Amino acid sequence: MLFFATVSSSTSYLLLVLRWGTEPKLWGSLHIVPSGFGIRLVLSVSFVALTAKISASDMAAACSSFYMIANIRTAVKLATTSAVIQEIMEAWTSSRFDVVSGQRRGRLRLREVTECG
Repeated sequence: MLFFATVSSSTSYLLLVLRWGTEPKLWGSLHIVPSGFGIRLVLSVSFVALTAKISASDMAAACSSFYMIANIRTAVKLATTSAVIQEIMEAWTSSRFDVVSGQRRGRLRLREVTECG
């Protein structure tokens, strides 16, 4: 089951990356469903395997560590995604601003943006 979930989620994420364009279609966006399902299945199987192999006295520490790491992983993923999106949007807006106004490249100022549009 772990192998099926890993292959399913990896394939879905790969298809999502390959088929995502500038204007995503609904069917292309639906690749996220099996990938999310596969990731949740992997986490569930990992939790079952973890709890099956440890003693009852270590159960509380293992379970709390498992869920703490999951939350830390989520926070790191969100921060990384936010940083990447900010960089991409800054580069995109700079290039669009240069094309529209013909001015020098650099950070946008509010006055320049309002004069442009």
